[in-house]
Amino acid sequence: MVWHKLTLAGVIEHIPIGVAVTRPDGNIEYANSRLHALLDQSDGSLVGRELAAFRRSCAPTLRDAQRWQGETKFHSRGGTDICVLETVFPTHDTDGVACFIHFLQDLSAIHRADSSGAPAYYDSLTGLPNGNLFKGRLLRAMLTGERTGSRFALCHLDVDRFKAINDTWGHDAGDKVLRETAERMSRALRKSDTLARLEGDEFATILGGVERPDDARRAADKLLLTGCEFHQFGKSFVRVTLSAGISLYP
Repeated sequence: MVWHKLTLAGVIEHIPIGVAVTRPDGNIEYANSRLHALLDQSDGSLVGRELAAFRRSCAPTLRDAQRWQGETKFHSRGGTDICVLETVFPTHDTDGVACFIHFLQDLSAIHRADSSGAPAYYDSLTGLPNGNLFKGRLLRAMLTGERTGSRFALCHLDVDRFKAINDTWGHDAGDKVLRETAERMSRALRKSDTLARLEGDEFATILGGVERPDDARRAADKLLLTGCEFHQFGKSFVRVTLSAGISLYP
């Protein structure tokens, strides 16, 4: 499946983060497949039940426009406690709060990674967010855009003729290009933007606050200019270029 052909509902079903929509009374109206797996409810029986019934620890009562994030514990049908990073924010209609959207990210892998020293949601070569973390941030940006009407740009970049670099100079040189390219592009972005390495020589960015196509083009031009620099391999200097594609949301 080509990712950019997915609907928002399709993205929600594919991300590795539990998503629930609850009514103001706390009952679940929607739960994605990841949340069913996380809570060991593979029979799809979460809808109509209270999300709070699965919590081992309490979350604050949310009112009006409050948004909350914190670590909570949930228990599965098998009785296993799961440490979760929960993010909750409300959506509104003319009568006030219509529902709450919950993101539940399983922290078990992160805790295991902390003890082993290996990153779980970050690329080991560049230190950037990896594809799993990027998908979660992309979904959050899409949902925020639907709720507030804000726009953002998604920019996909890759290194031109990267295979030729590996074939000519070796994989160590290729890794050096990826690390240095990531560092240079990171410096060109705001702290609120996201830059991730998806796989191989593919990078992607989420650029917030982009209102017009020209804004997105200028941001992409800046990334291309920053990333298209010389890299030193021994006594030789090789200029590496990037290519980019841009999509606006909505």
